[in-house]
Amino acid sequence: MPIYMDRHDVSENVTAENVAQLHQADLKIQDKFNCRGLTYWFDENRKTAFCLIEAPNKEAIKEMHNQAHGEVPHKIIEVDSNIVESFLGRIEDPVNAQNTKLNIINDPAFRVIMVLKTSSYLNRLEANQFNLFAQKFHNSVIKSLKYFKGSIVKSDNNHYLASFKSVSNAVSCILKIQSNFKYTTPKFDSKNRKIKIALSAGVPVSDEKNLFEEAIVLATRMCDIVNAQLVISYEVKVLYESENRNLIIDNNEISARNNGVHSDLYLQALGSTTSDTIINPNGGLVGIRTNDPLTTLHLGTGGPTLRLGDASVADGGQIEWRTTSARHWNIDQNNDTLRFFTENTSDGVGVVRMAISENGKLGLGIDTPGTTLHVYNGSPATLTGGGYIMVGDQGAANIIIDNNEISARNNGSYSDLYLQALGTNRNTIINPGNGKIGLGTTDPDEKLEVNGNIKLNGNIVSDGNICIGNCN
Repeated sequence: MPIYMDRHDVSENVTAENVAQLHQADLKIQDKFNCRGLTYWFDENRKTAFCLIEAPNKEAIKEMHNQAHGEVPHKIIEVDSNIVESFLGRIEDPVNAQNTKLNIINDPAFRVIMVLKTSSYLNRLEANQFNLFAQKFHNSVIKSLKYFKGSIVKSDNNHYLASFKSVSNAVSCILKIQSNFKYTTPKFDSKNRKIKIALSAGVPVSDEKNLFEEAIVLATRMCDIVNAQLVISYEVKVLYESENRNLIIDNNEISARNNGVHSDLYLQALGSTTSDTIINPNGGLVGIRTNDPLTTLHLGTGGPTLRLGDASVADGGQIEWRTTSARHWNIDQNNDTLRFFTENTSDGVGVVRMAISENGKLGLGIDTPGTTLHVYNGSPATLTGGGYIMVGDQGAANIIIDNNEISARNNGSYSDLYLQALGTNRNTIINPGNGKIGLGTTDPDEKLEVNGNIKLNGNIVSDGNICIGNCN
């Protein structure tokens, strides 16, 4: 049989106990009308009650209510029990917690509705990239919803519909999702990386045909029309401020006030006796695990001071420095490698500058170092620049190394290159000016001059003369 939900607007004098008595009256005669009362919700503040009933049709529900107590519903809609449970968390009576003969239920059906929409840029990625970024994005959203006690009603690659009992939890959740969004989505194609989240609020049965239709339509329209990442309805704003005394929320900020002046804003876990975070509006200071921040961001003690990323996924978090120049500096963790890179603001393309792998290999200009020190992506050495590695003063004596040579330079000119054992006199000199090499001498007169004995274990092949001894 179909399942229906009806709405009753009750008078100011009706209590939760009265509604429980009316529900029991329905149950006593429900079989006569081939109905089965599943459960109900009652909101003592808003004076509304909603019954969930399995029945052959709407008329049977009206007749049952009328005969049982005369409280005929103002509106009845057909519903899906799974959708009801997603929005409201249950489709049967909760356990009798008050230890009374009547199972008195004072459980409002009022919910805050979240609609989240993202641009379809993920659909344009290759399969492996899509899987990676989609997984990171959806894991982040699901984790945030779970932490702030949100219930997912529907979702797909670019859309979420969720409900919350608490306005404060709903606002905190969308702020968290917004904060995580840029760290869980690809850097490229940044102009198309968009997210919009809207919050509205309402009851399951209104003048519309579907469950929570008014609230869902409002949130969806705010996502489509308002040019902002986060949008909340006026009702959500008022409810949030009422739940958080002395906290004022407007279109772009949340503020704490005390007797007409801004005061410290504390953020803490529900039930905690100590503040987890303090925002000082006068000095512009933020403290985490400390109530007395001394710098712009002051991290207190207790556990890891700063942790980025999620241990359940391969890629970690990211730190980003933004400047007025055309590049941003970033640090992230990718495939167990710590990477330092710059990002061009015009195209969102990142260039790795340094990487440290989990096995201690250091890469400069490459994010997959193959040796203990791996230098990549330099340029050929010249008298005044280039190269991969330089030792010394670029304007004075230095040694330059590129991908196929080692050279000694001095103030824009090539100079002698000495090779020697540590702590000994110079053993080998390479003179770039005249192309001579000296072994055991610093002043060779010939292309190769050896000051000492030569041991050969092979042939000498020459196209010219070979002189051994006094050749003058």
